[in-house]
Amino acid sequence: MALRSFTDVDGCAWDVWEVHAHVNDRRKLADRRANPRSTFERRVADFVSWITALRRGSSWLVFRSVRGRWRLAPVPYEWERLSEISLYKLMARATRAKDVPHAA
Repeated sequence: MALRSFTDVDGCAWDVWEVHAHVNDRRKLADRRANPRSTFERRVADFVSWITALRRGSSWLVFRSVRGRWRLAPVPYEWERLSEISLYKLMARATRAKDVPHAA
């Protein structure tokens, strides 16, 4: 999987990578049903990414900076070879992703 970095026209640094999610990925998580919990909600991972995989296909690009995260689906062909300006244009078409804490 490729990881690219670029700087936008405002001087902000961005990282870009491709995500491949599958419905079966949720089954690989540890079973936490036997553990007591403080809320009704059991999910601690980013459920939104799993839903996105179902709705938009199995892959998307993630654009991340100090400004947040954005997603773009479908993944453009040979995005790894694009210029920084082209990556910036792709990021401008992306949708802001809900910021969720990373699971430990």
